[in-house]
Amino acid sequence: MKKYLLSLLVCGFAVAMTAQTQYYGETFEDGAASGWTLEDQWAFGDNASLSSLYLNYGGNPTNFAAFNDDGAGGMHVGGGRIVSPSIDLTGVAAPLILEANVFFSDADFQGANETFVLRVSVDNGTTWDVVEDYGNEAWTRKIYDFDQYAGETIILAFEYTDGNAWNFGAAIDDIGISDDLVFTPLRSYDVSLRGGSIFDGVQPNIDYTVQGLFVNDATALEPVMVTSFEVEVANQTSANTYTFDNVNIAPGAFMNFDIPESVNTGDVDNSYTITVVGINGESMADHSGVSFGQNLNFAPINNLNPDHGVLVEEATGAWCPWCPRGTVFLAEMSKRFPDNFVGVAVHNADILTVPAYDGGLTSFPGFTGFPGVIFNRSTFMDPSEIVNPTIALATTTPVATLELGGEDNGGVLSTSAKVTFNQEITANHNIVIVLTEDGLSSPAATWNQANNYTGGAAGPMGGWEYMVADVPSDIFPYDHVGRALIGGFDGVNEVIGEYTVGSSPSVFMPDFTVPPTWNTDNMHIVGILTDNVTGRVVNAISRKYSEVVAAGNVSSTEEILDADFIQVYPNPADDIAQIAISLENSSRVTANLLDNLGRRVSTQNFGDIQGNNTLRLDVSELVTGSYILQLRVDDKLVIRKLNVR
Repeated sequence: MKKYLLSLLVCGFAVAMTAQTQYYGETFEDGAASGWTLEDQWAFGDNASLSSLYLNYGGNPTNFAAFNDDGAGGMHVGGGRIVSPSIDLTGVAAPLILEANVFFSDADFQGANETFVLRVSVDNGTTWDVVEDYGNEAWTRKIYDFDQYAGETIILAFEYTDGNAWNFGAAIDDIGISDDLVFTPLRSYDVSLRGGSIFDGVQPNIDYTVQGLFVNDATALEPVMVTSFEVEVANQTSANTYTFDNVNIAPGAFMNFDIPESVNTGDVDNSYTITVVGINGESMADHSGVSFGQNLNFAPINNLNPDHGVLVEEATGAWCPWCPRGTVFLAEMSKRFPDNFVGVAVHNADILTVPAYDGGLTSFPGFTGFPGVIFNRSTFMDPSEIVNPTIALATTTPVATLELGGEDNGGVLSTSAKVTFNQEITANHNIVIVLTEDGLSSPAATWNQANNYTGGAAGPMGGWEYMVADVPSDIFPYDHVGRALIGGFDGVNEVIGEYTVGSSPSVFMPDFTVPPTWNTDNMHIVGILTDNVTGRVVNAISRKYSEVVAAGNVSSTEEILDADFIQVYPNPADDIAQIAISLENSSRVTANLLDNLGRRVSTQNFGDIQGNNTLRLDVSELVTGSYILQLRVDDKLVIRKLNVR
């Protein structure tokens, strides 16, 4: 199956009639065309009636003629022509111009060669001349010198073939023959809301930043450099206009923009229309009233649980040409559900790959390929499928909530996670800490993102359809990038035992040295609580790096032993570490040692003890390095660092 996601992207193409002598014209506006014959799947209609799941003719707001091979389905093979009536040019002298508005995917799905050819005949269809064998055309105005056909009677034929396989299709509109240009394209400017229009669900009453892509389509006969443009953001009650000036957007180029004032998502369904209303200081009325825009819809989900985070780990790579789909969905979900959605882009076989993370994800049961996501460490799915299950899960109460803490001591990051249980439970849970970074780019070509959405044949995809096939990362920097795993892919198995409602054990993770080239201002710390038996996510949380370290490490509601009650020596230790402890009442004492990846390497149960004691901890089998000693005394906890030499 063709796995392409379509979203509503409003492009624009308009025509204005002039006073030149027109010898023949057909606009298909009546939903038919006098004298034209249609073969196979050719049909008349508008974008809504003629488009299909994987083929969208967006960009033409009028009626036209189209051959939708995708709509015919995978069992259809072949092609056909749309043929004009005889056009009498016997009394016409040069100059003579043919105009046609043409759309052709030329996507060649799975290698099958689809073709679209314009032919002309002067002998009533006995022989045909090829006027043009089209490549990819996204509603392109074609202009031909037809002087050689002055004094003839001609027939036009637009011929589509699908390569004997399930392919896409072609379309035509506004056919004209005249002594000068009759169908004059107006200047066309498109707006894509990045991922803003691909779905409607949203967290209530959040401030949403409108981000867009302005495109100077260059379809005018006299394209202009755009030095400023105005965008209107309007809903049912208000409209605000924002000017972006001191820009230089050449014909065919584009510019990312952010509206400086956010819009509130509200708590009832509402929508905004984002429209280009001015170009170079001129209103769109100066362009015959042409205005292009896109709708931004909000359908608030009012029963979301702010304490329930849903983890989506995206398998992606700069080499993967369909992976922009994951980029768009992760970005939009993060904007629309900031309290619930936790997204991590896990790179494969490129400059941003973390081998341990990539290996853990690609070896996950059910993983089948790129692009894809592991949803909450439970299910593999396409990035376009994450919206509904995220909303469904985020409306439930999690087994436990999470809180993150940390300290940054000269680039050495110490992190901790506090787990608060919402039910009585015998827990066997793991903690994973992930560091993510946004805004990563480089001028190096090895950072470029492959892009199969170029040209729009696969439908709109958050602006990627306007990009080339190899997109530099300074255009769309990489966000949500998984930079480091602390505790390994499976995490630290340290939340073990019987807990009551409100119990809050804390887990202190191994130190991690943050490379100086990483920008902590653009980083998040992600905490993940998983079930050690099933591997599934119990809860997840993402917080800005700066917020976590500003709060300091989190403390458990379990009582922490005072330092006076315990001493560990020698430190560093060679073979035996001594633990001096004084207990007034008989208590159960257990010691765990964790390595620098958070893995438990040693457990020793000292049983029930009382009074002054010196406990011996055997470290003779451990390699040289730093370890974390977790000492539990009944429901009390103490943490110490222990060096072994």
